[in-house]
Amino acid sequence: MHQNCLLETWRHCGKLPTVIVSNMWHPCLDKFASQHGPYVQIQTEPALVPGDIYTMSADCNSKLFKRFDTDYLLIVQRDGFPLRNGLEEFLKLGFDFYGAPLIRDTRLNRLICGFLGCWVSNGGFSLRSHNICELAAGFWNKYKSFGNVRTLSEDIYYTEFLPFRERSYRKNVRIADCRNAIRFSFDDSIPVLPHELPFGFHGASTPQTLKRLGLLN
Repeated sequence: MHQNCLLETWRHCGKLPTVIVSNMWHPCLDKFASQHGPYVQIQTEPALVPGDIYTMSADCNSKLFKRFDTDYLLIVQRDGFPLRNGLEEFLKLGFDFYGAPLIRDTRLNRLICGFLGCWVSNGGFSLRSHNICELAAGFWNKYKSFGNVRTLSEDIYYTEFLPFRERSYRKNVRIADCRNAIRFSFDDSIPVLPHELPFGFHGASTPQTLKRLGLLN
């Protein structure tokens, strides 16, 4: 994660307690943590392989709830972070998972996803409750043998796979529907256009897209 992404997050959200997860200790991380004192904690996870989505997903699916002790976690990466203030609004709504929508906002999808609670969302820039992270980890041993497949990609696992397969999970989590998800984050790979500047974005080209839409100066 680029330091600028974290600094931009702090600019819009205040200096949130921050955990940086890395596959190894690095002098630049040590320097950054020392500059920001008690706000930054570095956790090393040797199993993470740079550029390997599966190792990141396996870590999120099994250990994410252990990495923070607050009620909610805001995930920030180099290609997604806040664009404006407003985090408190989403915390008050009480959903367990927000991320840019990965499905179209159609009547059929509203019926199916509303019934199953499987509002498929992107995890690259996302807000998650401790509750959903702990519940997802509880099912990991049951499904990790599936290996490196799309359904275990961490955002799909949280917002589609488990709601569809596990009734107890579905009954105990609330995933933001398309209307609230697009207000939280926009990803220009998905054809859901926001009507206002979303709280944040995901995807390398999204700021340019938002400018074309007249939503970002």
